[in-house]
Order: sequence, then structure tokens, then C-alpha cells
Amino acid sequence: MDGDTTPAPPHPDADSLRRAVAAAMSIAESHQDIERRLDKLERRGVDVSELRAQTQRTGRFVRQLADVSAAQALEFDGYMAAGGPDNPVAHAEYLAATERATALLPQDDLTWTPPPPPGHHPDAE
Repeated sequence: MDGDTTPAPPHPDADSLRRAVAAAMSIAESHQDIERRLDKLERRGVDVSELRAQTQRTGRFVRQLADVSAAQALEFDGYMAAGGPDNPVAHAEYLAATERATALLPQDDLTWTPPPPPGHHPDAE
């Protein structure tokens, strides 16, 4: 229809990126709640230093993931507005933006090795 200004429905990939951002932000918020709970335990004399370090590490990871995913979603919107895969220049620019975003993803694999039990001596093995 000529002159139709109805916006196109969101692309499924854009929706997927936005859902990833929302999920990461929700997880980051839950880490803030965990930190508040750790504060309460710490005030009761419980050593929460290892749990706090892991919570902060994971929180940083998911916040960074949310930021990169949000940037990628904006790039995707621009790519689709410029014609998407039918526009070779927009396609090349989007691929470059994807590579930049991938390079910004957290490199921490979040693996964790629990500390040895009290009294454990590794050279005694």
C-alpha cells in the first residue's frame, strides 16, 4: 500500500536479542539481592567473602553480557532499517559490528574451584 506508515513487525532476531538483554538484566538484579542477603549474613558473623566474590564476579559478567547484547540489538535494528541482507554495505557493517560485539563479550568462563577443606594440605597427597 502506497504511503503506508505502519511499522514492520520486529524481526525475530531482534526480539531474541532483547529477550537476552532482559534476562541478563534480571539475573544482574538477582545478584544485587544476593549481595544484600550476604550483607545480613556477614553482620551475623558468617564468612561470606568467597560467596561475595563469586556473586560480584557473576554479576559483572551478566551486566557486561546485557550491555553487549543491547548494543548488538541496536546494531541489528539499524541493519534491518538499512535494508538488511539485501543491502551489501549494511550487511558488511553489521558483520563488522557483530565481530566488535563478540570481542567485547566476557572472557571469564565463570568456572569456580571451591577452596580446599580446612586442614587440607596439597603436598600431603
